[in-house]
Amino acid sequence: MPRMTAIVVLSHGSLSKGLVEAACMIAGKSSKLEYVCLEEGEGPESFRRKVDAVLNTFSEDDVLFLVDLFGGTPSNIASMLFLERAQADTGGQTSECTKPPVEQGSQGEVAALASGRRRSFALVTGVNLGMLLEAINNRANMRPDELASHLVEVAPATIVDLGRVLLEGVRKPS
Repeated sequence: MPRMTAIVVLSHGSLSKGLVEAACMIAGKSSKLEYVCLEEGEGPESFRRKVDAVLNTFSEDDVLFLVDLFGGTPSNIASMLFLERAQADTGGQTSECTKPPVEQGSQGEVAALASGRRRSFALVTGVNLGMLLEAINNRANMRPDELASHLVEVAPATIVDLGRVLLEGVRKPS
């Protein structure tokens, strides 16, 4: 049985804070659930330090990053951490096209490696409240990579053209 995966929500502005607060309002307070907000004018190095500080609180836990937008700074920082994990798993063997620009892992990563257990990272972009709730409800039963695949699979169900659905219901003959 996998251990409960920690979830870190990353975003531009305060979106990640709002998503986590809303999820806690609906599902109750949840352990191993954190957010990191990229503030206006903040650089990647400062944001990376904030993400590393959050990862340090999870020590040896596996982590799922839920990110707002593919290709933005939060996504790029999560990608670097993911690639660093992959590089550690392969003994440093990565191709030039996948080699992360930052060579050191977080302190939490170092603690996990020192304990003999390799922590696992996964990341999914396009986070919304439905996806976050799905992740919270399923993280005790899935490894981070399984959880990421599951979230991508169910993501379309979290977005509905409600107006169209309502109109279709009105138009159906009784």
